[in-house]
Amino acid sequence: MQVDADFGVYRAAEGRLRLRGRSLACDLLPAFKLVIVTADHEQVGLRAFIVGVAAVITLVGLQAPAHASQEVCRKSQDVAVDIDAASQAFDDAQFHGNVSLLERFLARDLVYIRGSGRPADRRAFIANFTDSSQRLNPFVISDRRVISLGRDAALISADGVISGTAAGKPFREHFRFADTFVRRCGRWVVVYVQVTPVAS
Repeated sequence: MQVDADFGVYRAAEGRLRLRGRSLACDLLPAFKLVIVTADHEQVGLRAFIVGVAAVITLVGLQAPAHASQEVCRKSQDVAVDIDAASQAFDDAQFHGNVSLLERFLARDLVYIRGSGRPADRRAFIANFTDSSQRLNPFVISDRRVISLGRDAALISADGVISGTAAGKPFREHFRFADTFVRRCGRWVVVYVQVTPVAS
């Protein structure tokens, strides 16, 4: 054990205490009473020694949480930037009907809640954007929000409008969506998608 402070350093292995440049001998008696005697036989109060050590521990304790908080905040910001880029790439894969990229983004255990409220799966989600009879206009996405859920999870919420033609007939859908991303094996995958229609 080692305690460092401006008032000195105690090393249990050496059995000595250095206090402001003075060497002190430390003996632990069988009765577990710590006796500290300086080289000139001046006794140092145990209470003063304990108070000093407690002060150091308190200072360290106050500094550590602040540093830890800053580190967590920085990592949360990094996650937000990282996940926002992944989310936009996921949206692009939907617009272009890129099957291989969609399969890469969508977890095999994806839970997909349609606008009707009915649950569906990964296959159904991919089918929505790979129908050959469907032509999509560029997506209109606004009010995108990135909510960090920790180092390895985040939720993306936004307002979206999809329009185009399906089997030659025009369509337009306005909705809000929530995509939950989780980092697995070093990459972001979507594990949950929920779509909520917005009334005209």
